[in-house]
Amino acid sequence: MPVAEPSGGYDLLCAVDLSPLYGKIEEKHSIVITQPPADILDRRLAELESENPVVRSTAVRDLAYFEGQGPRVFPALAACLDDPSEAVATSAIYSLYYYPEQIKANPACFLKVLRNREKPQQVRNRAAYYLGRFAPKNAQIEKALKKAVEALEDPSSNGTLVYALKQYRDRMNEKSED
Repeated sequence: MPVAEPSGGYDLLCAVDLSPLYGKIEEKHSIVITQPPADILDRRLAELESENPVVRSTAVRDLAYFEGQGPRVFPALAACLDDPSEAVATSAIYSLYYYPEQIKANPACFLKVLRNREKPQQVRNRAAYYLGRFAPKNAQIEKALKKAVEALEDPSSNGTLVYALKQYRDRMNEKSED
């Protein structure tokens, strides 16, 4: 039985006739496969080398489903942040959310994205959000978040950056009180 070939969720509709035991059953249930098979991981990682940005973007989105493989998947996704295709970089930043331990251990790649004004604002905002939510205490991180907020003409125009800085400061203050 083929498993999890298309991009996206890995839902399997499973209908079992239990009518001999319980009478007529009207409901159908779906089962979610939370960990795709390992051979798919290898194929998706290989697809990151494709010349086709659609193939790379699809592979990047699918890599969000391999949370247990963070040490292997995170570096590949982080490298995709520098992809020339905006769709691939945007997909990568959203897939990275599923790897909080690696974000915490590797904040430098998000600092690089945040400081790069050539990156789409959506990608920079997400990098700031991850720093605010997961990054360890570091003067460089707070300085970069503060500088990004100060660069805004109107701070109310970008709530994500403002929120990221606030969230980071709140987390650091909580740690200081402990």
